[in-house]
Amino acid sequence: MNPTIRQITAVLLPLLLLGVTGCESTKVAPDPTANQDINRLQTAFTVQRGTSAADLIQHLGEPQRRYPFKKHDVEAEVWVYERVVATDSELVIMGSQTQSYWDRNTEELIEYEEPVYEHQVSTTVEVTEILLVDDAVSAWKRRAKDENSVAGKTR
Repeated sequence: MNPTIRQITAVLLPLLLLGVTGCESTKVAPDPTANQDINRLQTAFTVQRGTSAADLIQHLGEPQRRYPFKKHDVEAEVWVYERVVATDSELVIMGSQTQSYWDRNTEELIEYEEPVYEHQVSTTVEVTEILLVDDAVSAWKRRAKDENSVAGKTR
């Protein structure tokens, strides 16, 4: 066999085999607990005065935090629910660094400042605090909290 034909065969045969076998992505099974949380948030539910703690857990799940609340002679508990409502990312300038190159025309070393970019993730979290007195909703408030992180550092 001619050496050129051997070389061509050595290159084309693996490529042909790779093309024939193809590629297939593996399917990822959905996490059933994640779907329950998503469905729980998508179901319409209105918090009203007098709604029981059991109804809150049934529709919203367990709160992320609970803490006691005492004012005058009333003992109550505050339940805090948090959920991400928006996420955005962008590149931001975090500083600059000096770069240099040799200019052949002027035969000089030229220095210049170049911006340094880092990835920033901005997340808006909806925080709902519900005041429960005797295991029933008495009051609630909702607010948005913005969180930013750059290269894994929260700011």
